[in-house]
Amino acid sequence: MICCYKYYQHIFLGVSTVSKQIFSQPVRSHSSKWVSSKFSLALHNDHQVPLTYQLELGEAKLPDPSPSSPSILAVHPSGSSYKQFSGLSDFIQPGSCSGLFGVNMFGYGLSDSWNIEHRRQTIQDQVMMVASAAAAARPEGSWHLIGHSMGGGAVLAAAATKSELSSRLASVTV
Repeated sequence: MICCYKYYQHIFLGVSTVSKQIFSQPVRSHSSKWVSSKFSLALHNDHQVPLTYQLELGEAKLPDPSPSSPSILAVHPSGSSYKQFSGLSDFIQPGSCSGLFGVNMFGYGLSDSWNIEHRRQTIQDQVMMVASAAAAARPEGSWHLIGHSMGGGAVLAAAATKSELSSRLASVTV
């Protein structure tokens, strides 16, 4: 796995050893069910007019969460939803993380669609989505970010540009 992590104020790419500590051969034979909630994200256009989006946040209940360990936030590729990560819970070592969360990007699942009449969407909007999802799920917790394809771009950009999130990262895997 390719992993991006913070080290002495710089971002380096390397092979994730953290992933090996969290994931292993399947430890359960059934995928967790997701509990869905929503959080609000207000974004402004060039004229500083706000528009509030409701975005879907899912949580897969883990059987042996460890409150002191980082949580996982997974961001899906285009054409999918956070539920594509359902099987991931089968591979999480008991007690190795405090939660598994997924966010549905704009227009996916129960998340509001992007309003193009307000303004065009940018990567910064995806960054705000990732940072806001982490804050909604666990405001004080640390994180393993996982992203696939478009979701990978969103988590890498968030890790590189949002210091309030990057200071709490255990790993980023794309």
